[in-house]
Amino acid sequence: QTKSLADEAINLTRALKGDTRQQGVWGESVLQRILETSGLRKGEEYEVQVSRKDDEGKTFRPDVVVKLPEGKTLIVDAKVSLLAYQEIVNSEDEQEYESASRRNVQSIKSHITNLSSKDYTLGEDRTLDYVMMFIPIEGAFAEALKRQGDLTEFAIKKGITITTPTTLTMALKTIASVWHVERRNKNAEEIALQAGRMYDKLARFIGSMEKVGNHIKLAGDSYGKAYNQLKDGRGSLVSRAVQLKNLGATTTKSLSINEELTEDGE
Repeated sequence: QTKSLADEAINLTRALKGDTRQQGVWGESVLQRILETSGLRKGEEYEVQVSRKDDEGKTFRPDVVVKLPEGKTLIVDAKVSLLAYQEIVNSEDEQEYESASRRNVQSIKSHITNLSSKDYTLGEDRTLDYVMMFIPIEGAFAEALKRQGDLTEFAIKKGITITTPTTLTMALKTIASVWHVERRNKNAEEIALQAGRMYDKLARFIGSMEKVGNHIKLAGDSYGKAYNQLKDGRGSLVSRAVQLKNLGATTTKSLSINEELTEDGE
């Protein structure tokens, strides 16, 4: 099993060394793993391999578009400098090291220039005015800085910020933290809005219930007045009906209030 793993590692190394496209895919996979552990949500706070068009209709396809609050975006593109760095690591004398070191710097500068020429920012309405170039190999960038200390300034002048797994992870986690605060603030605003709406609805409901109560009270007063007119006093309709019954009127029903009315009317 150990030999099998070693053979697979050798084959992978050969594939990456001999195929620039495979190198790019590998760099993108490293970038993807960092995104997955950053706390950002795919499809929500970032998008992968999206197509954008500028005002002239030219299509751009950056590796990652990271969304920021207030509708802004940040472009991240992976660039791999593998061959020259591998030669640096395997160099056996100073001459080999110097030659590989120069090629490593030149490779990174070439990536910077190439990325700058793509004008990814033109495809975004409110993107930041620089692109983050991701180098998945920390050592390659460290070796380049050892040879050319102003490499970062060279990149910034071309609208490029260089990041490695460590610095990109910190940047993305910071963005994720900002999004967390943004969502919490939006939730607080939504809670306040819903609370205000609930209070207004409750106030309207109470007003309606007060109207219902007033109508019920008015109906009760009207009922009592009408009922009293029906049964109270010697000249009421009920007392007269009772008198007619007592005089011999033929009836089949009895009034439930006969006793009370008879006592009042006798």
